[in-house]
Amino acid sequence: MMMELQRKHEDERYNFHVENERDITEVPEANESEPEISKQESETPKAKTEVQTNVPTPGKKRRNRQKERLAKREAEIARIKQEALQETTIDYGKIERDQIDMKLAKLQMKEHDVKPDGHCLFASILHQLQINDLVNETNDDIYKLRGLIGDHILANKDDFLPYLIDEGDDINSYVKSIKETAKWGGDVEIMAVCQLYDCQVCIMMSEQQDPIVFNDKGKNVINLVYFKHYYSLGEHYNSIYNDARD
Repeated sequence: MMMELQRKHEDERYNFHVENERDITEVPEANESEPEISKQESETPKAKTEVQTNVPTPGKKRRNRQKERLAKREAEIARIKQEALQETTIDYGKIERDQIDMKLAKLQMKEHDVKPDGHCLFASILHQLQINDLVNETNDDIYKLRGLIGDHILANKDDFLPYLIDEGDDINSYVKSIKETAKWGGDVEIMAVCQLYDCQVCIMMSEQQDPIVFNDKGKNVINLVYFKHYYSLGEHYNSIYNDARD
């Protein structure tokens, strides 16, 4: 009886010892799984970060290439307009003046200025007639010269009518305005002077290498210079002459 009881105690002690050893050996297995969880937890934010980098940031705007092209085109148009504006502000008067001065210096000629008042052609011709001794004191007047030219045109109207088509073929009204007003003179009046005074009229121009000559067979020579831009009132004539006359 005592032996059975003792064996029973030993069996219970043995079972208890086995149970305890199993518990001790199983605990590390539970602990080994914990790093896996920690590893997964540590990797989760990284994965989330990688996913987020592929998502467009709300604050970052995409380039609008169409808008950029439009802005570039508008800038080009503005540049072209600016260049056109600069062209319109070119001082053609100064350019013309400089070119005339160079021509005069090369030919050793001087310029006699007359008023830009509508009589400039007649005043310039009158100055040339004076320095060439082709008029006397009684004819030394602009309106007298206008009268002589007008009368000559009217007396030889067949020679001048082809040049007066733009005047409506009313030669009488045309001659009246030449004789009595400050009407600007032109080619018709120059041709009349050539016939009246047997002269050739040479007109220097900035854009012409050589002067324009009316009646190159004339015995006397009248030298004029023509301006298109230099004078604010428009086209203008001045008399030019050789330095030797001073």
